[in-house]
Amino acid sequence: MSAGRHTQPPAWGPEHRRAAVAVTFDNLGEAADLQRGLWPQDEPLGRHFSVTRALPRLLGMLAELRLRATFCIEGLNAQLYPDALRTIDAAGHEVAYHGWRHEPWADLTPARERELLERGVGAFAPLGLGPVGFRPPGGALASSPPRLLTRAADCGSS
Repeated sequence: MSAGRHTQPPAWGPEHRRAAVAVTFDNLGEAADLQRGLWPQDEPLGRHFSVTRALPRLLGMLAELRLRATFCIEGLNAQLYPDALRTIDAAGHEVAYHGWRHEPWADLTPARERELLERGVGAFAPLGLGPVGFRPPGGALASSPPRLLTRAADCGSS
């Protein structure tokens, strides 16, 4: 770089900001507890505090700060909390897929992975949602290639 000249840093996002922060939230409701066998059998589904109390507060705080986030949500929640998922989307946040019931993704066979991807994407579709991304529970993918994710997403959008 020559003396006296300086270049602009790269711009991020549609507003061409000089910096970006990724805000994500994983897990919603009782899905992970169900997967791990921790949910009490006599406790009804669909009234988890993370959805009924925490989510409205969180969405309010994000709106106040004018921040958008990505919510990585298990597919089961499309059945248990359809209005909550619609509210997240309507507030301008992204909805990403986070397994069906928070399965340990790295342990799945390719066939089971494909089944859960298709099931989850299919559950979001009636809500008008196509997951914009995927974060596997535990952070590690199974042995299947990323094209499986693309194929599952394409199935959900048709």
